[in-house]
Amino acid sequence: MWVFNLLSVETAAAEMTGTASRNPRVKDAVHHVIISWPENEKPTYTQAKEAGEIALKELGFDVSAGGHQAFIGLHPDTKCWHIDVCV
Repeated sequence: MWVFNLLSVETAAAEMTGTASRNPRVKDAVHHVIISWPENEKPTYTQAKEAGEIALKELGFDVSAGGHQAFIGLHPDTKCWHIDVCV
């Protein structure tokens, strides 16, 4: 797992909820995307992280210091490896 502008994966939900609660316009604190590879493809950890970072950038999120809070988690324990991208 990789975190951006968060203390840890364990505290991510509470941190994101806390940040969102400071803005009354926010209706849903988290945007969740799944990127999945075909059964025969197994990305490296570096490739998986890069795919998540590209997705975040293409969706218009800025995860540089002081930007959006996000995490990327690789799940290599399923038939089709995938990442969860939460911002």
